[in-house]
Amino acid sequence: MGSRWEEFISAGALNTLKEAKWNMPQVLPFNQDVKLLNFHMENQQIVLERISPTHENYAALAKLTLALAITFNRRRAGEVSRMLLTAFRTQNKSTLHVDLAICLTPFERKMCEFFTPVEIRGK
Repeated sequence: MGSRWEEFISAGALNTLKEAKWNMPQVLPFNQDVKLLNFHMENQQIVLERISPTHENYAALAKLTLALAITFNRRRAGEVSRMLLTAFRTQNKSTLHVDLAICLTPFERKMCEFFTPVEIRGK
């Protein structure tokens, strides 16, 4: 009976608790911190692209590219593949916040017109 309890009741209750966290407000970093991180990563990219191509430099550039992708997407790759259709249908279609728009490049602002955030269940 113990394993049946975990299978039917405990797992469902745990999923309900996890789903309740989806709608919790998210703490965002300050604009200056985001700008500083972005500035640092862009400078590192320029430096790594200009120096001589070695295995170490290539590995550093690959790590930087991964950091940029993670920062931009803010998700693990597997989370998107397990996204439910209901999560996509209930996506947030609000406009870009003015405070956030200040620290974006014109290209990123244009991307925000095409892409909308989708709340999905994480790991």
